[in-house]
Amino acid sequence: MKKPVYFVQTNSVFGSDVKSAYLPYSIGTIAAYSWADERIKSAYSLEKFIFIREDPDKIVAEMKNPYLVGLSCYVWSMEYNKALAQKIKAVYPDCIVVMGGHSISPDAHELRDYGYVDILMHGEGEEPFKELLLALLDGKPLDGVSNISFRNDAGEIVHTEIKVPTDISDYP
Repeated sequence: MKKPVYFVQTNSVFGSDVKSAYLPYSIGTIAAYSWADERIKSAYSLEKFIFIREDPDKIVAEMKNPYLVGLSCYVWSMEYNKALAQKIKAVYPDCIVVMGGHSISPDAHELRDYGYVDILMHGEGEEPFKELLLALLDGKPLDGVSNISFRNDAGEIVHTEIKVPTDISDYP
């Protein structure tokens, strides 16, 4: 059975008569880059993109045993994402919660402050997210995945090597 992966990049709905929302470009490119890999495609199921800001309880109730949830964090979505991540962990304690995006601090204080966050992703997410999924699939240590911070088994925060992509020609 494939491991369900959800992506979250919420924004508000605009308009009074006709409702509209921005489509989640960032998580779309990360998912497209990762799911181009045959091993990822056969091991993980790409579930619903969550991009409309709805009641977190409703969103969690609609999830089906998530293995991993990736949340894209910006100043306008950080508090919502924290509330949603906390609810996800309460219902699915084994779910891996990954936060990335512009509002993730380089010092990884989110790992110290929020016990419901498992992994932080720093910088561009396409390559590190793919590396993360493959490392989890192979049971490899996370310290080999670039651009992330996480807690090791002793509870210490580990920061991996930061790599800046040099060739983005094969990004979606």
